[in-house]
Amino acid sequence: MFDVIFGKKQSSSFYEFYKRMVKWRESNVYPFSQNLPSSISFPDDFWSDVIDLYKETIKDGLERAISVFWADDELVITSIVRGSETSVSSNHSVNVRYVPHPTKKEYLRKELLVDGSVKKRKDVYFKKVPKKVTVEYLFNMHTHPPYPMSSEEKKYSFFSAQDIRSLISSKAIISGLKLLFLD
Repeated sequence: MFDVIFGKKQSSSFYEFYKRMVKWRESNVYPFSQNLPSSISFPDDFWSDVIDLYKETIKDGLERAISVFWADDELVITSIVRGSETSVSSNHSVNVRYVPHPTKKEYLRKELLVDGSVKKRKDVYFKKVPKKVTVEYLFNMHTHPPYPMSSEEKKYSFFSAQDIRSLISSKAIISGLKLLFLD
């Protein structure tokens, strides 16, 4: 009954959610919780990277991290960084550049660079090239290896002291995402 009267929160794709976040930020409006979607969905390739992060940590007990950026209307996931048993740090850069196409006169080649290397190329008609290219750091995701409590029981920590310091000092547009994988 309440859903009929007050409306039910809907799930949102990350792209739709991001567009709303940008509009709110540009307007200096901060949403109430009832304006937020009940869930945010990410593309399948994002989840396969997250699962790889988990599997590698379980295999050797070392923390792993990836960074997620929004670059020229694309979700960009960096390569996995391996840390130690107690910490991991990453420092990635993402850039987008449009360069003249080598063979097509009215086209430019969009190059997506991650850490200085071209990750993706796409041909774009010159009239479709954006006037402003947006590259924004969204968030960092990292794993914590399980701590064995007994021969059968494992325990996962949520936030370390470094996690809390990073969260407070971060300029990430999204914060508070923490993934747990329980065996």
